[in-house]
Amino acid sequence: IMSKALRKICDYGFYEFKVNRIEANVVPQNLPSQNLLIRNGFINEGYLRQHRFNKGEFRDVLFFGLLRSDFYK
Repeated sequence: IMSKALRKICDYGFYEFKVNRIEANVVPQNLPSQNLLIRNGFINEGYLRQHRFNKGEFRDVLFFGLLRSDFYK
């Protein structure tokens, strides 16, 4: 279900809003979200250490990106 929803969101962003890229970020421990993004063409573009402060501690964040040209291949 999430894969279908993610594709619809990306299609809407690229087609309706004419954006060139869509970004997502997840904490490294969230493997299901990482796998979802990778399965849908997102590329891991970076790892930022202690980027987000949440619940009293700093957390690392992985950044993913998807380009319009990669989505419509």
